[in-house]
Amino acid sequence: DEEAWLLPMYYTPVDYDLATHYCAMWRSEDRGRTWGAESRMSWPGQFLAQPTVVRLNATALRAYFRDRRGRRVHFSDSLDNGASWPAQPKRSKLPNNQSGIQALLLWNGHVVMAFNNQQCEHSRCHRHPLSLALSKDGGLTWGWIRDIEPGGTWDKVMPLRTPPRYQRYSYPALLQTQDGRI
Repeated sequence: DEEAWLLPMYYTPVDYDLATHYCAMWRSEDRGRTWGAESRMSWPGQFLAQPTVVRLNATALRAYFRDRRGRRVHFSDSLDNGASWPAQPKRSKLPNNQSGIQALLLWNGHVVMAFNNQQCEHSRCHRHPLSLALSKDGGLTWGWIRDIEPGGTWDKVMPLRTPPRYQRYSYPALLQTQDGRI
């Protein structure tokens, strides 16, 4: 099973009807030539999307989900290398503004997450600030949160649709370099 490739994904079966969206894990046992053994990570009506997954040990995975309602990052654990997931993911204390997130397991075992540190307010979802959170307990609690790009200032580069248009930071990506930098 260590040779298996795992691909977390989300489905949008009915266009923008967010209630129909769900997440799944696909598995390839032949280095990506064929894919199968889909396991559900979330279900329609949970409003979760775009899972980002970290490996906690040889068989345990933790997935974090974007909240399509703009409230909180959710998470869920698989203890069998992604073959099964609980029916009800848990809410974390990290806010989510209906924007993408990215988690990464660091070499020292800590988990770092890039996300927008705010919830949606009255159906308005601003994609700033861009923040990093650090967890020392495998991503259960987040004792350190820092805004790395505050945003919120007028964006003179993007064309205006509905003034004012603010700088947005969406769909972050993380990696750790060979010298340990994030």
